[in-house]
Amino acid sequence: MDIYFICKKVDIICGGAMKIVFQAFHWDCQCPAFSLVSFLHELNQMNGTKIKQRILYFIKEDDDLWVGLVLTIKDMRKFVTLVESREELKLDVHKLSEDEKIADFNFFIIRPESGFGLYQHHHHSCSLHLFNYLVKKRYNGMRIAMHSAEKQRLENANAKKSTIKKELKKYTGRFTPTIVERKGSFVDRVKDLQDTNSAELEFSQINFSNNPLQPIQAHLKTVKYKMSFSSTTSTLDKVRSLASIIQSNDFKKATVEGIDENGNDVVYRLFNDFDRFQEYDYEDMVPSLNLDPDGLTESILQNTIVSELKSVFLTIHPALES
Repeated sequence: MDIYFICKKVDIICGGAMKIVFQAFHWDCQCPAFSLVSFLHELNQMNGTKIKQRILYFIKEDDDLWVGLVLTIKDMRKFVTLVESREELKLDVHKLSEDEKIADFNFFIIRPESGFGLYQHHHHSCSLHLFNYLVKKRYNGMRIAMHSAEKQRLENANAKKSTIKKELKKYTGRFTPTIVERKGSFVDRVKDLQDTNSAELEFSQINFSNNPLQPIQAHLKTVKYKMSFSSTTSTLDKVRSLASIIQSNDFKKATVEGIDENGNDVVYRLFNDFDRFQEYDYEDMVPSLNLDPDGLTESILQNTIVSELKSVFLTIHPALES
C-alpha cells in the first residue's frame, strides 16, 4: 500500500504562490566517543518512530552522504478550500476519512565528514530551528545514556577514581547545530535575536588606518575578531550594534551565538553566496510525494526533492567548507 499526503494548497496574500526553499546547516559533534557518523547510525535505528507528531527517517546513501525526511502529522480532521467563481467566493469544508492524515514534509541531506547539509522547508512545515533542536535533544540524550552506562561499567569493575574520570572525558562534548545564512538573511536573523552571547567576525578586506596593527598589515592573510559580550548591558543595544556592524561591513566569515525570539539557544553562520540557495514552486514538487512502505528507503532516495537537494549541495559544498 502506498502512503499519500494530503498537502495544503496555499496562496499567501501579497506573496504569490507558496515556495519550497533550501536552507544550509552544519552539525558539530565534539564528543570523542560519539561521532556524527555513529549518531546517524543510531538515528537510523529509530526510523519510523513517532515522537509526538513527528516521524524522522535517516538513510545512508553511501559513505559520503545521508538522506532523510521529517514527517509532521497534523491533528486535523477537516480542512477548508476556497472555490472562486465570477459571482462569489465559496468556502468548502472537507472531512478526512479515517485512514487519511494531513502531513507536512521536510527532506534533508547531510555529509557526515564535514557536518554540512541542506534542508528543504516550506511555510508552516517543521522549521530548520526546530529540526536542529530535535536532533540536538536526541544526541544529548544518547550521549548522557552512554556516559551513565560507561560510568556504571567502570564502577562495577572497581576502577580507580582517576581512571573513571579519565575514561568518562570521552563522553563529554557539545553538539552544536548551526544555520548557515547568506548575508541578507544573516543580518535579519541577528536583528531578531533577544540577546547575543558572542560573535566571531573575519573581514573580507584588511584596512588598518589609525590602528595598532597597521605596521604588520602587509603580512596579514586574515584578521578575525572574537568577541564575548557582557550580560549586564542592554540586550537591545548589543543586538542592534552587532547587526549594524555586520550590515555595514564585508565579512569573509561570521558566526553569532545568541538567543532567538522563542528563547532558544542558536548559532548563526554567514555564507557569502546569494545565488546558490534554490527556490521552487510548492505545487511543482508536491506530485513527487508518494512513499511506498514496502520500499520506503528507495522512495525517499529517489524522491525529486532529494535529487534537487543533492544537485544543489554538490555545487555549494566546496564553498561551505572553505
